[in-house]
Amino acid sequence: MTADEDLAVDSIGKLDELLFEIPPFRPDPLPVDWRDILSTWLKGQPIADHANDDPEVLRFIEDALIYRLPWGMEAIRVRAEANDDKVTDGINFWDFTDYETGLAAPAVETGTLNRSAALLMQAGFSSRTGAVKAVADTQATFDSSKGLRIWLASDAVRELSENEDWPTHGSHRLWREFMEGHDTPEDEVWSIQDGMLPVAWDDDASITAGDTVQLHFEMPYEPPIALSPGFEPLGRGKMFLENKPKGIFRAVVAPNKAGVTFEYLGPNDLDWLF
Repeated sequence: MTADEDLAVDSIGKLDELLFEIPPFRPDPLPVDWRDILSTWLKGQPIADHANDDPEVLRFIEDALIYRLPWGMEAIRVRAEANDDKVTDGINFWDFTDYETGLAAPAVETGTLNRSAALLMQAGFSSRTGAVKAVADTQATFDSSKGLRIWLASDAVRELSENEDWPTHGSHRLWREFMEGHDTPEDEVWSIQDGMLPVAWDDDASITAGDTVQLHFEMPYEPPIALSPGFEPLGRGKMFLENKPKGIFRAVVAPNKAGVTFEYLGPNDLDWLF
């Protein structure tokens, strides 16, 4: 761990103390040694050695670290940006948006401060220790979906993937399945596509034109769920896709609030059906 990483673990721990005082983010149970668990989790170390199969520790990780804390941290970030909050040392003031604030929540959710390993897990590789080792072995530094795709297609990763013990013996099968799902035909070109998705908003949904919305695709033939940045359901789309899209959506509430306008970075796989 570097000094910066130690500082990050300490800072996240202090923020979590505050979030734990707010009912929606208060975990149950809250282990006495939760700070040690958080530190082990963020350092990317095997949590089994710390948990000793304690069900309370495992529930804390699943409930607090993977769900509640990222939710709370993202809610703070979105609110601060919306209200143009300032950061101050008591003398000087800086805009909140001057800082990179979008990395803490993924770090807590995935269990690593390494941005590349976190992106790898968010892309669908479900082994935490495997992701950390894969990134470390290749000295990967990608910080975007495009960088991830380039890394996955690299000769180094392709060669290592043939090793049945890579990234780890226990995660190799998961890695092979992950790679098979990300094998893209050479003629499948990714591009940015614009579109509009009509949405049936929930009666109690609080929306404003321009609000950021996340589109969650549960399964084929199911309309996507529109979620707030805090992961609260806002409504459902009025169209669906035959297959789960491979790309990435960026969506906002449309000016007339009849749905969301979106930019989609991905292959030509948006075959919307009513």
